[in-house]
Amino acid sequence: MPARILLALILTIFPFTTLFADIIITIDDMVLNGKILEENKKTVTFGNYHGIFIIDLDKIKEIYRTGSYEDDLKILSDKGRVVNKDEVRTNYDSGLKKIREFEIEEDGREPFTYFNLAIAPYIIFNLGKLGTILPCSYGVSLTACIPVSNFEFAKKIFLSGVSIEAGYFYSEKGERGVTGYRASAGPQWQFPVLTGSFKLDWFISAAFGAGWYNVKGLEQEMTAVKWNSGISTGLVFTVSSITISPLLRFDYIYDSKVPLYGMGAALSLGYRF
Repeated sequence: MPARILLALILTIFPFTTLFADIIITIDDMVLNGKILEENKKTVTFGNYHGIFIIDLDKIKEIYRTGSYEDDLKILSDKGRVVNKDEVRTNYDSGLKKIREFEIEEDGREPFTYFNLAIAPYIIFNLGKLGTILPCSYGVSLTACIPVSNFEFAKKIFLSGVSIEAGYFYSEKGERGVTGYRASAGPQWQFPVLTGSFKLDWFISAAFGAGWYNVKGLEQEMTAVKWNSGISTGLVFTVSSITISPLLRFDYIYDSKVPLYGMGAALSLGYRF
C-alpha cells in the first residue's frame, strides 16, 4: 500500500513538469503561441508548428507564460481572436518538441524528459565496528526518477532529475539484526554514453531520508526512527522503454553510538514513461 500511494503522488506531480505553453504578441499585433526556446536581453527564440523564430525584444508588446494550451485558448479568446483549438494544440505540442531539439543542438546532449520507475534488490557489505557482527545487509527499493532538466536552475548544475526511493532493509546474523522500512530523496545526474535505439547512460545519485528501524541485540530489542543516506552510481542500458542498470551503492544509517554503513551492488530493472 505505501508503494501505491507513493506512485500515485509521483504521477500526480510529474505531468506538471512539462505542461507550459507561451504566447507572444508583437507590436504589429502578430500573435504566436508555442514555446519560448531561449531568451536573453535582446531577443527571444520561439518555436511552434510553423518553425523557429528569433524576435527582438523591442518588437514584442506582450509575453504570456501560460500553464497549458487551454490557457492559451482562454487568453486568445479574451482578446477577441478567432481561435482554432486544434491549431493551438498543434503549436503547443510542436513547441515542446522543438525545445528538446533546440537543447540537443545547443549543448550536444539530449535532455532527460522521461519518468523512470524501477525496482532494485541490493546487497551491502558492512564496514566499521558493526561489520564484524553483521557482515552483510540486504534490501529492495522502489525508485522513481522525476525529470527536471527543462528547468533553468537544473541546467546550470547539469541536474537531470530528482530520485525518490522507498524500500525494505535488513541485516541479520544469529540473534542480532537491524530491519527497517525507509524512504529517501535526492538529486540525480545522468549523462549519455551511447544514443540510438539502444541507449547507454551513466548516472550518479545521492539521497537523504529516514526510516523506522527495529534493532535486535542479544538481550534487548528496540525500534526507532533513524536517518539514512546513500550514493549510487552505474550504467543504465535502455532498450525501447526497458531499463537495466547494474549499480555500485554506498549505504549509511546514522546512530550516535554505532552507525551501520557499507558498500555493495544492486541490479535495477525499470520502465521509462
